[in-house]
Amino acid sequence: MLLSKGQSRKSYYCEARLIEAVFGKLKSDPACRILLQLSFHGIDGGKFPWANIRVDIEEDEPSDNSLKIVHYAPEMRTGKPAESKMQLEHSIAASLGISIPGFQSPLTANTTRSTETTKTRSWKMQGSRRGDPTTSIVWTLTENEIDRNGIPAQPKVALIVSYKAGRRFKLSLTLKAKTARGIPIKGKKLAPIHFLPADSGREEQLHPRHAMDGLHRGSVAVSGSFFDPTSTAIELRQFSDVGLESLTEFEG
Repeated sequence: MLLSKGQSRKSYYCEARLIEAVFGKLKSDPACRILLQLSFHGIDGGKFPWANIRVDIEEDEPSDNSLKIVHYAPEMRTGKPAESKMQLEHSIAASLGISIPGFQSPLTANTTRSTETTKTRSWKMQGSRRGDPTTSIVWTLTENEIDRNGIPAQPKVALIVSYKAGRRFKLSLTLKAKTARGIPIKGKKLAPIHFLPADSGREEQLHPRHAMDGLHRGSVAVSGSFFDPTSTAIELRQFSDVGLESLTEFEG
């Protein structure tokens, strides 16, 4: 389910999609685990050196600030390091201890010494919280400044949202990126996705309904269309921050 998309002259394309929404429990509180897939592609191997992703949540009907993001991933992830060797030259001035009449200072001699140093860098993806309680997460991706091979093409991000029983909430996403040519791309912010716990109590039977993989014990809606789980499994999932990092593993 598409959340945002951006394009530059049909050469560079980026997007964000919802691929999983699982309703369950975090300790004793209702919670939803959300998984998003990001994509950054350039025609003929074009790269993205930088991207910024912001996820915001809010209640459909604001109440008591009980809605919050409890856990998210990745918090920090780095890629395979690349090395660059550099030669540094140092100029050293030494006094010869010789004084010549008419000169106020003794003579000096200059010499140059060369040393080798190694610089190690990797691509980086870092997340940070916004708000109190937390209702936004911002991730920034930067490429390896040594190999200039761009950020990962298909990273994933995940979050666990704690909400008040029976309350619906919505999620929106802002996507920004920069191409290797320095062209900024801002993803078009599409309609937010509404998350409907099974106990939210309202059924919009008059609206179109579809089946969607990745949903569990709840539904989602966007722009008047409703999506239900493909399975009627009733197992109640118990969440923790453990496992979110492995859920968001990706190549890069």
